[in-house]
Amino acid sequence: MKLEWYEVQVALGPMVPVCEGVCLYGGPFLNFTEADLEIKGSREEYELEQRLQLGAYIGALVSLGDPNASLSAEFLWTGEAWGVGIGASIRCP
Repeated sequence: MKLEWYEVQVALGPMVPVCEGVCLYGGPFLNFTEADLEIKGSREEYELEQRLQLGAYIGALVSLGDPNASLSAEFLWTGEAWGVGIGASIRCP
């Protein structure tokens, strides 16, 4: 099995502080995906190509008290799909 996947996403939008330690952000994004899957045992090949996809996203960033630690949650959607993500980050000096 062989898988090659390329994806580029470019997003632009403001980040607005709502209260101490909480920021909201969002805006439009462009996404481009191209992938190839080859399965040698059955000699099958699949190709996925997606032209530029326009979408929008909104998210929140919450500080955990320490200026280097935060939680984030994000929702994004396009005309064909949607997604939700959560994450935690710790910055190393």
